[in-house]
Parts: sequence; C-alpha cells; structure tokens
Amino acid sequence: MFSLSATLTQSLTDPGDRETLSKRISAHLASKRRGKLRLPSHFPKEVLALSELGKAQLRREVFWVKPHTSSTHRLSNRMVRFSTTVIRGGLWNRSSATDDHMANVVGTHRLRATDWPRGARYLWPSTPSASELLEMSRRGVLHRGLEPNPRHTVKDCLSRRQVSDDIRLATSIVADKIIGIRSSVKVPREFLKYFRYRWDFLILTVRWCIPAGLVRFLLSRWVCAPTSLWLVENCRFKNFLKVHTADEFKTRQQRVSVASVSLASTPHGIGSPLAPPSVLDIDEIAFEMGDEFAELYRSLPP
Repeated sequence: MFSLSATLTQSLTDPGDRETLSKRISAHLASKRRGKLRLPSHFPKEVLALSELGKAQLRREVFWVKPHTSSTHRLSNRMVRFSTTVIRGGLWNRSSATDDHMANVVGTHRLRATDWPRGARYLWPSTPSASELLEMSRRGVLHRGLEPNPRHTVKDCLSRRQVSDDIRLATSIVADKIIGIRSSVKVPREFLKYFRYRWDFLILTVRWCIPAGLVRFLLSRWVCAPTSLWLVENCRFKNFLKVHTADEFKTRQQRVSVASVSLASTPHGIGSPLAPPSVLDIDEIAFEMGDEFAELYRSLPP
C-alpha cells in the first residue's frame, strides 16, 4: 500500500534508487517549503519529470494506492477485523465484490471538485476507506472513528419517537447532519436525483426539499450502518439523540408558529384590547369593605 506506482517501479530497477525516490518524495510532501522536488541527475527522464509537478499532482501520480481506489479494491475480512482493533469505529469497506457503485454513478450527475464539502480546506469523510486513511496519514489528517457514548447528556433530549412522528424535525436533522452516502450503497433510483457523485460518494445537494422517503432511508442507514454515511457528527444515532433537543432543529417558521399558538392560548394576547373591569354592586362592596365605605361609595358621582 505504501509502494510507488508501477510506472515508477519499472523505471527504477535499482532498489536503492527506489528507496531514495520514496524518501525524497515523502520529505518534499511533508515539508511546508515551496519549490521543486530535487532528484539525482542519473534518474531516468520519466522520473526526473516529477520535479515539474506540484505537491497535489505528486500525491495523485507517484503512489500505487490512491485515495479513491476503495471503489475497486475491497479489504479482506481479516484486514477488516484487524482495523477494528486498531482504529475505533473501524474503516469503510465495500460490502461485496459486486455492489451498486456503477449503477449509482451512471444515474447521478457529477459534483464539481470546487463544490466538494470544505471548511478552511477540503474535508475528508467521517469514516474513510483504507486508501483514504492512508492518504490522510500522508497529509497529517487524524481520524478518530465513531465517538463513544457521551458523558454528558442534555435535558429533554431527542427521542426516536419524536423523530419518527415529526417528519419536519427529521428533515432538519438530515439536512444539518448528513453530508452524503457511499456510492457503493444501494440507493433507491427515484432518490438519485437529489445527489451528486464524486470520489466514491453521493453528496446530498438538496437541503430544503428532501422527500420524506429519502429522509427515512438516510436515517435508517444512520441507525444500522453509520460508517456508510458522511456525518457532520461522527457518532451513532442513539448517541446523537442524547446530546440534542428538538428546539435546535426547528426552522424559523416553526418557531414563529409555536410562539403564535402560545400567545393565542393566553387570556389576553399581546396587542389585544383589555377586557372591561368587573363592577361590584353596593351589597358586595358593603360585604367586602364595610358599611361606611359603602355609604362613601354611594355618595360619589357616577
């Protein structure tokens, strides 16, 4: 997995030259210095041409295993078991040698590279494949796997029944917390138009008009196979519910409607005219305040 590409291996027949090239490339990619890659002059011209490439181009060209070879290479069960003991949460691996990758790719429009999810720089999937993890390690990007059970929960946290019964709440959760799904996972054909494909992922590009069927499908994947999704919060669904409340996912329209209902339920809403004060008769005033006060009240002008 750490070997150079087949083209470079064939060009450099001497094992010592291969080791020199590998060390020079690793040091060049790890450094923050600008400039070209320096190589011994006796290297073949095909290898010396690497000096003209930028760092991003070098990462794509020189290694045998590239970030997106996971769509064609599947780890053995032994390797998967080993990865789960070393990496908490494990890695993403194709479910079988033949899956729905090609069907999803054919039925989906391409996502532009500039539209790939990013913060200050391009983001990496929450659960990478083995080849993506290797590329992350080359670039110094850490992977922590699925988060464990939360130590601190919130009061009035979400419940599965709330999410199941309130489709608007469920849609808000999907829109905010799910970026995409692996392209090798079977997605119902009628939902493919809501995704764009790039680099082994179907990226969800619709955020406000997600059909209820797609919402339930993605949430079911989160419950059963969270490593097949690209999640904003890399945790299991049951742990996600413990640290969030329903108010966090209410839209502005929902908050306004709730506020209007609460005002309508009060005796006098804000801005409504006050009810006229009740008027006591003389007998009630005498009973409450005494006869002398009743006589004084009777003598007052109307």
